[in-house]
Amino acid sequence: MNLGYIDIVMDIQKNRIRRFIAAIFLFTSSALLWAQAPIEKEQKIYRVHISQTGEEQLVEVEAPVPGAEYEYELIYRNVSGENLDGIVVRQPVYAKATYLWGSAVAPEGVEFNISLDNGVTFLSESSLKMEQEEAGSAVKIKAGKSFQALQWVFRRPMKADEITRVTYRVLVE
Repeated sequence: MNLGYIDIVMDIQKNRIRRFIAAIFLFTSSALLWAQAPIEKEQKIYRVHISQTGEEQLVEVEAPVPGAEYEYELIYRNVSGENLDGIVVRQPVYAKATYLWGSAVAPEGVEFNISLDNGVTFLSESSLKMEQEEAGSAVKIKAGKSFQALQWVFRRPMKADEITRVTYRVLVE
């Protein structure tokens, strides 16, 4: 048997396999380049500062540091080109931060919820407030509990190219 012939055939097969793999890579990588999530998210962090005149000022920072209050602004943009239904966005409350009760702001048609069990279940602030009132004291029900995750549920379609901003505040320990 001629081993030179087998080497040539093996080289040809190797080249075909290389070209096939390269073609698959080019096809999939170009598809990945054009693939885009339907919603883009941007996050801004502001330190809440009280001026000497007593006015509240928000100063944008890169990251929070302990011992201060911060406002998080989450900016969502629908880049899908069409209206989207059923949008739910979640945000963890980091271990060294405490969500400040009642600080979340969302536009009309977007419902805000809080999780006490690391995002397993979510309740509205108003339902938690009713639980607090039934318990007789807001302090009693909040004692020892921390809000571990926040959620915004769109009860309306998010329109194409719509930008929605939600904010909330935390105290960083």
